[in-house]
Amino acid sequence: MLDRAFHETMYERHYNRVAFGVWKQHREIMGSINTRIPIALGRQEAILREHRALIEAIRQQDVEVAVKVLSQHIGDAGRHLVDQLRIERTRAARS
Repeated sequence: MLDRAFHETMYERHYNRVAFGVWKQHREIMGSINTRIPIALGRQEAILREHRALIEAIRQQDVEVAVKVLSQHIGDAGRHLVDQLRIERTRAARS
């Protein structure tokens, strides 16, 4: 998947190997959740925009923008996951 390849490329080049390890563990957990709960199309589109914005910030060597984009990306991913889990819980309760 393109998203996974993007993150692996970013983290493989990170100076902090512990951060890379944490990301890999996080990714495994997220992968197991996402097999049951798909990523909404709108979120998929947002992910692409966020990745492109991050690449551009890196190209421009604009740390401030990169940090802003990363914060937004991480926050939006967390909110999406919580929202999807709530939707799944509601569906399960109705069944």
